[in-house]
Amino acid sequence: MDDGFQNVDATNADVRDGVQDRYGAGAQAVEAALCCPVDYNPQYLEIIPQDVLDRDYGCGDPSRYVREGETVLDLGSGGGKICFIASQIVGAKGRVIGVDMTDEMLALARENAPIIAERVGYANVEFRRGHIEDLKLDLDALDKWLAKNPVKSAKDMEAMDAEILRMKSELVMIPDDSVDGVTCGFALRNLADLGDFFDEIARVVRPGGRIALLDVSTPPNRVLRFGNDIYFGKIVPKIGAALSDGPAYAYLPKSVAYLPEPAAMLEMLRSSGFDDATHRQLSGGLTQLMVGTRR
Repeated sequence: MDDGFQNVDATNADVRDGVQDRYGAGAQAVEAALCCPVDYNPQYLEIIPQDVLDRDYGCGDPSRYVREGETVLDLGSGGGKICFIASQIVGAKGRVIGVDMTDEMLALARENAPIIAERVGYANVEFRRGHIEDLKLDLDALDKWLAKNPVKSAKDMEAMDAEILRMKSELVMIPDDSVDGVTCGFALRNLADLGDFFDEIARVVRPGGRIALLDVSTPPNRVLRFGNDIYFGKIVPKIGAALSDGPAYAYLPKSVAYLPEPAAMLEMLRSSGFDDATHRQLSGGLTQLMVGTRR
């Protein structure tokens, strides 16, 4: 099949366009077709505003791997639901950082962060704009620089490239060995190079720190697989076309198909420094979970 998600020449920039279009719209209006049913611990949902709950498009709950007092990084944090759950688990002595690239989702999360802080009695959550495969570059900081130094020529572009290098060296958004754990739900399939992504999370996780990565999967059962293929390949794009932007929804089945086989992902994780990485399928194979410890 010839598409941008399965072609080895696909770039992360190709994928980002579809992701930003789809989840940017999802931040402003509830998009039921993006949702996967997940059971969360209800005690952690009670304080989370309804607009965050309504616009949560994750496919799993990696927050169960978070511990009290830890610094936790949630990648592809969207409207902040997992971050707000993790905030309650790590407590006042812990810290939670969410990273997302979609302006609308970040606005939703940042708007609700003070509400969560008031309800739990402490403020330990922050949200940053960046690409989850490049956790050195803070896109908000870059935008501030560009506002003062607009790119109008090739020379200006060279100056911007130099500033990006400086920021990634001197103003690193997520420093090396700075977090105890990384959670990531429903974002792996949005990346064109998982090897680079695994290397990047290995950079920021302290030795002994843990990762929990959740995403959709292809069920091994033929009946379930057939139903899943029909839903994501045929029904979801039609729902999207009827309710919103049909072409933007087309990226969903493509992105599911892009994910490598579990054995290949485990090999990449182990090469990146997570020697004990394991994989298992959940929900009859509709979702998959990978966990590992940084050596």
